[in-house]
Amino acid sequence: MNSIFFFPIRHHSVSASLALQKYINDLRPSIILIEGPYDFNPKLEELFLPHTLPIAIYSVIRDEQGISKGAYYPFCNYSPEWIALQTAKSLKIPARFIDLPWADLCSIKSVSEKPNAKTLQLYNDEPFWNNNFILALCKKMGVSNFHDLWDELFEINRLTQIDEYKEQVTLFCNYARKENNHSEEIVQAREAFMTHQIRLAQTQFTSPILVVTGGYHSYTLQEKISKPPQTDELFWVNQKEKFYDREISLTPYSNSRLNATNGYTSGIPSPGFYDFVWESFQKQESFNHRPLVQKILSVFRKKGYRIASADRIACETMSRALADLRGHKNIWKKDLIDGFRATIIKDEIARDIRHSLLDCISEVMEGDRIGRLAEGTSLPPIFFDIETTLKKLNLLAKRETRILELNLTDLEQREQSKVLHRLYLLEIAGYTFLEGTDMISRKDLEKIREKWNISMKTEFHSSCIEASRYGATLSEAAAGVLNQRIRSEIDPELAAACLVDAALAGLGKHLTFLLKQFSDIIPIAGDFLKMCSALKHISYLYKYDEVIILENRESLEGIFRESYLRCLNLLDRLGATSSDGLKLAQGVQTIVQTYQHFAEPLKLSLEEIRGVFSRLGIDLKIDPFVRGAVCGGLNLIDEQPILDQLNSFYDPIELGDFLSGFF
Repeated sequence: MNSIFFFPIRHHSVSASLALQKYINDLRPSIILIEGPYDFNPKLEELFLPHTLPIAIYSVIRDEQGISKGAYYPFCNYSPEWIALQTAKSLKIPARFIDLPWADLCSIKSVSEKPNAKTLQLYNDEPFWNNNFILALCKKMGVSNFHDLWDELFEINRLTQIDEYKEQVTLFCNYARKENNHSEEIVQAREAFMTHQIRLAQTQFTSPILVVTGGYHSYTLQEKISKPPQTDELFWVNQKEKFYDREISLTPYSNSRLNATNGYTSGIPSPGFYDFVWESFQKQESFNHRPLVQKILSVFRKKGYRIASADRIACETMSRALADLRGHKNIWKKDLIDGFRATIIKDEIARDIRHSLLDCISEVMEGDRIGRLAEGTSLPPIFFDIETTLKKLNLLAKRETRILELNLTDLEQREQSKVLHRLYLLEIAGYTFLEGTDMISRKDLEKIREKWNISMKTEFHSSCIEASRYGATLSEAAAGVLNQRIRSEIDPELAAACLVDAALAGLGKHLTFLLKQFSDIIPIAGDFLKMCSALKHISYLYKYDEVIILENRESLEGIFRESYLRCLNLLDRLGATSSDGLKLAQGVQTIVQTYQHFAEPLKLSLEEIRGVFSRLGIDLKIDPFVRGAVCGGLNLIDEQPILDQLNSFYDPIELGDFLSGFF
């Protein structure tokens, strides 16, 4: 049997990348098997194009109900997976991804049942975070988390000891894995799939095979491959059913998204710091912290802070002393930060309060790199649809930021508005709504205009690519956002806002599902105020149809009538309330206005509203604001006198509330 070599890595680790690069050059394997999405293998050559990193593989699925989930597999210059690929190319060694595709992972119960999980960042260290072995080591080493522990054990003093890396990390990860007796279902499925891919490579290659995976998996994969094949290894290979529509492509990424402190589990803290470490090693095979210090001082100057030469010298001295005290061969991230804190910051730093100078340091530690895809990279259909649409309507961003004012009564500008609202729904970078006719709060309705900011953003391409999770075209994807938003919604106000968004974006042909979902919400809505807000949204759509030209108007009429009747029903059951009297009165006014303006087209019954209002008007337990509002409503629609109701108030404060509601 041919030899299999397992190389354990930590994702986005400089020491792992340096050691792996040397190991591949020494071993010269016949193939390199890498932890990465198996379904990207047909596009693997795209990773050898001259991209500007960071970038990510973006995998997305959409189920039969239109719910979508996405996953990122990010790469930066010092990601071991990236180094494995590029070294393989330079040595003309074939490489292959062997991890279970995201689309198949989503069919696993533990993943599929996560409600509304938008995206998952893979290539993360999560299995190590709450591991008992790791926690005990953190305590022994005097560090607070896994990231700092890894730095202490494998980065700070080990960057030049790459020969020892494999043995030490293997031991470390094996102990950590043994602490987790019960692996998650998703981990077991991935490892079974990877094991099968390794066995498959054994039948195709006779010389050494190198397997590069996260250290958490290496121990188990080595154990599984030493035993006869298990049935779970063949499950995904024999799986004929395709659970989801799927798409996979490259997308630009950024240091901000790679920064684990921003909540991205697949990243690391301070990716900009490790950019400096990696580049320093590429130049001189050691880490020189001084360019990093110069960068921090440069940011200080740009922000208006002047640092005296004596303070700079003191900072360098303090950082060196801290590094020596901590046993660091190189001045490291924490040494620098603490050195700056001790010497540059003169005022007191309150606990948990940000300091502007520390923010400058954090900015440099994060880095400002934004990836760019090389020409020749395949892109999802929506990218070209967006580009074509923007060119056609003269909405492409240019070097100069422009403010676009639109008159929605002009047909051509109305088309521009629809497209801009679709981009806004998809959070496409560079297109921002500024002001104008607010369709949700109904401000400035007499002007019927909009103002947009259109600017060139580096995130534009990535946001277009990532919008593919919702659909293949701009209109389909915008509708997909709203479908996903309303599907789990039970708040009638927010659901009605989805209908307004659909109308503004010109998505009438996609409105059927939204209307059905909203119709299902109406009978179970129990909040009078929220239902009245929803009624206002629907009445707006109906009233301003000549501007937004809503399709499916007939269906909207039915929804409109249902919403009105539900508001009336909730009002009738309101009973005594202890607060929000004025807001409740405003809800009553919404019902009255709906009846006044739409009684004829909606065939609303005068007897019905009169009956509810009359009962409430004489009920002494009802809030005086509400009684005033219903009496005022009766006066408007039926010219009923209110003398009896006025005489029922003995408290002048309550009488004032009644009159406030009335008028």
